[in-house]
Amino acid sequence: MRKDHIRLILISIFLVTLIMRLYFSFQTTYFSEDQSYFLIRQAEYITENSVPMFYDSLSYGGRLTISTPLYYYVLAFFNLFLPITLVGKLIPNIFAASLVFIVYLLSKQISKNEEAALFTAFISGFIPIFLKITINNISLFSLVIPLTFLTLYFFIKSRENKNYIVFYLLSFLALCLTHSSTFLFIVALMLYLFLSWLEKQKITKAEVEITIFSLFFLLWSQFLIYKNAFLEEGPGIIWQNIPSPILSQYFAKFNLLSAIVSIGLIPFLFGIYIIYRYLFKTKNKEVLLFASFALSVFLLLWLRLIEINIGLAFLGIVLVILFSYSYKLLFSYTEKTRFSKKLVFFVLVFIFIIASIIPSFEVSRKTISEAYTDDEISAFEWLRNNTPVDSTVVATVREGGLINYVAERRNVIDSNFLFAKNAERRLEDVKLIYTTFLETDAITHLNKYNISYIVLSDRARELYDIRALSYTSDTNCFELVYNKRTRIYKSICKKEEIKIEI
Repeated sequence: MRKDHIRLILISIFLVTLIMRLYFSFQTTYFSEDQSYFLIRQAEYITENSVPMFYDSLSYGGRLTISTPLYYYVLAFFNLFLPITLVGKLIPNIFAASLVFIVYLLSKQISKNEEAALFTAFISGFIPIFLKITINNISLFSLVIPLTFLTLYFFIKSRENKNYIVFYLLSFLALCLTHSSTFLFIVALMLYLFLSWLEKQKITKAEVEITIFSLFFLLWSQFLIYKNAFLEEGPGIIWQNIPSPILSQYFAKFNLLSAIVSIGLIPFLFGIYIIYRYLFKTKNKEVLLFASFALSVFLLLWLRLIEINIGLAFLGIVLVILFSYSYKLLFSYTEKTRFSKKLVFFVLVFIFIIASIIPSFEVSRKTISEAYTDDEISAFEWLRNNTPVDSTVVATVREGGLINYVAERRNVIDSNFLFAKNAERRLEDVKLIYTTFLETDAITHLNKYNISYIVLSDRARELYDIRALSYTSDTNCFELVYNKRTRIYKSICKKEEIKIEI
């Protein structure tokens, strides 16, 4: 196949993937997670001040917000030319869609087959779990995941050509400054070296030196960034200070059926087969590297040291890449039999459509349906325009970012738990405010956080299984100030004598 034809096909795959993403993303003006609005605030802050926002005076009433800043700067750079909401819709989807180029390079490296690499690149654009976490969210992982596999590509190429070491170091540095999930990459490299040693395969000096350097650089860089969190949280920083009542939503148990649906039937089965084939039959160093990556993800998921959706996204891409090797073996075998190569190809495409493309569209549609609505945004805009600047507003944990970004007011809790003091107690107190039947209990907890306004949205009704706030019938203490589908109540009674210092 001619190189210009290959480039044309590859660009076409990228455009199909990107257009599909943008089609769903632009069906709504808003995002599906409140974390997106925290990232927007960081980008806008950098645009205005050139440095990240290290102290957030609105989140949790005021707290530190130390994190790896590279992604904030990327968003801020594009914000110089484009409105931030357009940046949030466009740039993350471009990064995520660019994965098809990286998967093509890695698949070609492992399979040495153009056709297998191109088909695998196409499959990588329709991994349901990856779409779920990136399609309508300004997710860090829209950059982290492609960057991780680009770094892995440079690692592989550096064994053949030392000039690639510079590219590896630059991409690894960018990865360290983007997200702490870089630890997964290091675990995979270390497991790869260990398994290579067990298998008595040749380990180059460059592989050992790069891995050791990467390990110590990562430890040093992350300690510099998160040293206060390490000192305060200790090993608990792994679970990001997430309150125990919702910890299982982030670090859930690994479920085989859920993994197959999230990744896609074809890449899952073919990828697992190649790992099995390597372990018991064929010996291939590049297959071993990806098998080590997959085993590392399995291990961290089993130990609940990585968020389930993030782990499945990494695992899905690894298995997709391993599928390219299966594709090559399948058609090599087909050529030796009477089976029609075209028939086998069309069967694969049919299964792929049923088990990957249709679930991808369904996941995308569901993610868009979870986006914030005009009614919700209008309620928070009302808060911005009609309440004192120093007001504290209570809403669900998933609406905390809207209080900060849209309403520009202090919240009680949001989904950014790291460095948040008493996050679990706050979560319980917010639940009590929404579910208690006793007015005295409600006022006690409203005073505890100096809350002036309560937002009752459909999200709160669904989360707490309520239709209304029973105690707000007392108009001497509670005033309905915004009455649409989303309701806002003003808390009037102030019992200073029972206010608890936190």
